Amino acid sequence: MPNKILVIDDEKSISNIFRLILLKAGYDVQVAENCEEALRLAESDSFDIALIDIILPDGNGLELAKRMDEAGLTMPKIFISGLSSKADEAEALKRGCTYLLKPVHPFTLLEVIEDNLKNK
Repeated sequence: MPNKILVIDDEKSISNIFRLILLKAGYDVQVAENCEEALRLAESDSFDIALIDIILPDGNGLELAKRMDEAGLTMPKIFISGLSSKADEAEALKRGCTYLLKPVHPFTLLEVIEDNLKNK
């Protein structure tokens, strides 16, 4: 059974690219465009990893991750952002999460996901 990944990004072009890369690598992928949709999906299904954009239309990805953890959804979380922020990066690292800047090379994305799955 393939690992399940939840991609949370409001930019359809980005989430589609991630989805295609991950599907081609053999993962089962679901996509959410905002925090509320992500929470609904994560509560209704079991995911092995969440790939979370920092800036979402209805909130911040770091806050979303906190809400997920509080709801018992403790899968590894990988943060991705198009804007470099030392504060966001420091917060992600403090939480033990990976922080990547867009654009993310497909090999880097897959490598980070594999590392997170091994350390899960």
